[in-house]
Amino acid sequence: MKKVLSIILVLVLSIGLFAGCGKETTDANSSATHAVIKPLSETLDINALDNCTVAVSLEKGDVKVSDSGKAVMDVTVYSYEVYDMVDVAELSEKDVIVRKNEEVKIKELERLESGIVRINGGEEKGGFDLASLDSTVYFEVGANDAKAYYKLGKVTLSVSDKFEYVDESNLNAEAKIYYAEDFLKDDSGINYNFTPNNTSIVIENGTIIKMNKVYIP
Repeated sequence: MKKVLSIILVLVLSIGLFAGCGKETTDANSSATHAVIKPLSETLDINALDNCTVAVSLEKGDVKVSDSGKAVMDVTVYSYEVYDMVDVAELSEKDVIVRKNEEVKIKELERLESGIVRINGGEEKGGFDLASLDSTVYFEVGANDAKAYYKLGKVTLSVSDKFEYVDESNLNAEAKIYYAEDFLKDDSGINYNFTPNNTSIVIENGTIIKMNKVYIP
């Protein structure tokens, strides 16, 4: 009986040792494993823009008349990296986050009351901030809460006959409304300071129906 008990005890101890082998450890002599957080896959396809609102930039001359007599607009389309809410909630120091295709080791992590997740001291210290608007994803923000946009590419889209451009970029003046034909005039008064942080277009059925420019500090 004693021999049987001894065998059982050895088995129990062995199982306990093996069970602990897969756990993360903070022992100084061991190499703990840490999470690698990646942005979610890009879902915006510039070759199939339909029923969406996207950030764009454009310059003077990018609105023109096609051979068929219809207005078209050449726009550069932008997007930004987003991270899963749960992944960001579980972030800890020494984890790694992939940003702009580069792995960034988290040496310092701070969660502010505003909801901002500050990584490696924020922008002022060579790090960056993550924010969320809808409690589903996080994205990087810079000065004045500007998103960290990156360029997807340039496309030519048709412009609706009912197209409107609403300029709300001047806080000291009423919003101005322009139409497609105004972009073809030299004296329309349109300010061509169009950037992804202040300009967006609304696309329906592959056609631009509206453009907005907002105030940016």
